Amino acid sequence: MPFFILVATITVIVAEIVVFVEVSKDIGTLTAILLCVLTTMLGMTVLRTQSGNTAAVIRERLEKNESLLEGIYDGFFMLLAGLLLLLPGFISDAAGLLLLLPPVRHLLYPDAPVVDGETGGKAKEGTRIFYTETRRKTRRAGPKQPPQTIDAEYKDITDDKDGKE
Repeated sequence: MPFFILVATITVIVAEIVVFVEVSKDIGTLTAILLCVLTTMLGMTVLRTQSGNTAAVIRERLEKNESLLEGIYDGFFMLLAGLLLLLPGFISDAAGLLLLLPPVRHLLYPDAPVVDGETGGKAKEGTRIFYTETRRKTRRAGPKQPPQTIDAEYKDITDDKDGKE
């Protein structure tokens, strides 16, 4: 397995270099470098903005008691898109740009069945589905109680000028 990963990594690097050389022959070296810099900046922007958005989407879905899978998959693929855009090269940039498109991301979702716990929908055989329920704190019925105030007397026991109480 480690040998396969090494060969795949070297193959991707060589393919990126070959594509970069061919593209720079067509559009010019400076333009090719500028495109790589622009896609790197786009990747940084995607990573910066999508991390908070993913957390917000997951929180919103939890509150609505909806499935979290779509939010998690979207967050993962947006993270992957940002990382691919950070890498220099046109192949990784093309893959990152494709992952920014929602229809492409939806094609990559695994075939997880959508099961509604309330209606008793059935899952495919051998499939595990985990549900998360949110329980909101409910207030007890009845009149709203005012905050309690404790009335007390006190005596200052700090030392006087003479050192007496």
